[in-house]
Amino acid sequence: MYLQTARYVLKGYLSFITKGKAAAESISYLTKFAELIDKTFTGQALWSLEDMRDLLVRGIGQLLTQVGSRIANKKAG
Repeated sequence: MYLQTARYVLKGYLSFITKGKAAAESISYLTKFAELIDKTFTGQALWSLEDMRDLLVRGIGQLLTQVGSRIANKKAG
């Protein structure tokens, strides 16, 4: 189940960043990645659920960006 979910998210997000397709509603939260690049996360105050989600999205976005660039640079064969 985890593998299927990961494939779905990866495929949907990669289509969003490489082909410009609209992201499915179930992964639309990942499209906030560009907004979160400059956001800083500190431990000075209690974190809200939205802060935790944003941090998770930022990490997933960085990982998917690296995977996408490796796939784009992959040689044929």
